[in-house]
Amino acid sequence: MVDDKPHPISVDDLDRLGINSRQELFWDGKRVEVRSRINLTWAQTAAAILVGAAAICGGFSSAANDGTEFTCRQWHLFCGHEAPVGVAAKAP
Repeated sequence: MVDDKPHPISVDDLDRLGINSRQELFWDGKRVEVRSRINLTWAQTAAAILVGAAAICGGFSSAANDGTEFTCRQWHLFCGHEAPVGVAAKAP
């Protein structure tokens, strides 16, 4: 009887793994295929879109904040702070 219970891949098992010129994965000379796709309900799809949009908005907001902080520290632009004593303020 053959033990079909999955086990962790060891270093010895890596010899059985392969890839061809079209970036297709092979195991023991046989092509590895995934036949099932992820099917989301409409609520899951809507939630995924909202989370993705929130992540994009958060990224842009963080970038804008970092850019404003950088320009404030370097050239005192966009923040209303005066230039430090001894540093000539640049004309806009």
